[in-house]
Amino acid sequence: MGGDKENDYFISSPPALEDRLWRHPAEIGQLKRINRSMTYFRYLGKASIGVGAYLLWGRDFLKLIF
Repeated sequence: MGGDKENDYFISSPPALEDRLWRHPAEIGQLKRINRSMTYFRYLGKASIGVGAYLLWGRDFLKLIF
């Protein structure tokens, strides 16, 4: 009642998320929610960069673009 080899008792860590071929449906939903929130976060970051540039350079920045 046991393994014949030393490796029979070895417990390995689960594979990395990108290496697995199958995911649990709840895990897929979680990944979709994370991607959606990151999309909003990216838009907020781009908008804050634009507002910050406008506040730093004001009209000179607009003259440079247009």
